[in-house]
Amino acid sequence: MSGIQMTKTQNTKFRPTGESRYEGSRSAKNFRKTEQNDSCFGHFHLEFRNCPVKRGSSFLNFQKRDLEIRILKLGFYLKAWIQATRVEFYQMISVMVLSVLVLSCARLPHNVVKSSEVVVIASRIDTASIIKNLQVYNYVPQKEGLFTFVFAADTAIKNYNKYHTLFLYGSLEEYFINTLLSPEAKEATKNDTFSLFKLDDLWVGGQLTIIIAVSEPQYISAGIVKYSKLISKILEDNYYQRVKRNYYVQRIDNNIKNQLKRFGVTLDLHKWWLIDSTYAEENFIFVHAHFPDRSIFFYRGKKTNELTDSFIVNKRNDLTKKYYKGDYILKELTMAEKIELHEMQGFRLKGVWQNDSFVAGGPFLSYFLARDDTLYVIDGMLFLPGERKSDHFTKIEVIMNSFQIINP
Repeated sequence: MSGIQMTKTQNTKFRPTGESRYEGSRSAKNFRKTEQNDSCFGHFHLEFRNCPVKRGSSFLNFQKRDLEIRILKLGFYLKAWIQATRVEFYQMISVMVLSVLVLSCARLPHNVVKSSEVVVIASRIDTASIIKNLQVYNYVPQKEGLFTFVFAADTAIKNYNKYHTLFLYGSLEEYFINTLLSPEAKEATKNDTFSLFKLDDLWVGGQLTIIIAVSEPQYISAGIVKYSKLISKILEDNYYQRVKRNYYVQRIDNNIKNQLKRFGVTLDLHKWWLIDSTYAEENFIFVHAHFPDRSIFFYRGKKTNELTDSFIVNKRNDLTKKYYKGDYILKELTMAEKIELHEMQGFRLKGVWQNDSFVAGGPFLSYFLARDDTLYVIDGMLFLPGERKSDHFTKIEVIMNSFQIINP
């Protein structure tokens, strides 16, 4: 199919690794309605729910005096409570301050630095070569680098050896490389000219360290080129796992998870996601959240054709044209690959969506999976103009990889 890029990987085991289109949803309307009508006094609740006030009436004066009395009582009770709990309050503050002091002396936590950061350490750093050979790009729709490289000299290694992701390179003639490698590793490097090492927890727990060692300095550039694809893959997987771990630090909302079971699927979502089941009778539902705007849809249908790259592109365009008010795929920025996920064969489609009516666009990720004569489509998309998108988009991938099919 013209325009769609197909990767060479076949049947790989895949790791479970706008303007808002939702302003008109029923759930959003109900929320706003409840917020507006909650009380005649806004968010200041004093049991005056109906507010039958008439201008110039004695009833108004009575309400005013009654309100003043209630406020005075409230102030008295508040003062008494503060006095009774003053000691406990000071004790609580002391514990909090002590906790901060203790934690500040501990090891660097996993999530202090950004998941995308990679510290590059060498005696002579070629920044252009590192970016050219190791950076991974997403089209969102503009070209956006996945990694944020931080460059440091080998003499500053102690300042960075507690960061979560490190890439070090150099020759055996350099002191810091000699110090890090065992005698066996140094001997292997001398014999093979190039060596690549992947170390876990070298200085702190949860740390990834990648080292390229070469026998002589003139082979450094060739070594980076030689291992570039493998290093990029290691860094990409490491980035995904860090985003995933940070995502699951927050509690998953089991309520929305149980609600989704009624539609034949579950996803690990946080509490601010909403379900739109407007088209549930057509086997199409989606969940969405704001700040940033993002959505994931689930579709179940009868498999009528063999899954091919052209079929899945046309199928997604048909679904989003109907249910997402005209979204379509930019084929020149979209790639398809065969995958196996949850014991189902299918395709992974990753690229850029666009909507001419809303003058909007952004990245999307789709899974087309088949089991017997049933086709399942799980699709996530993001709209976040003018800001970095890769971190939010990877969270969508984490959520999508948590999906489970529930038999009706």
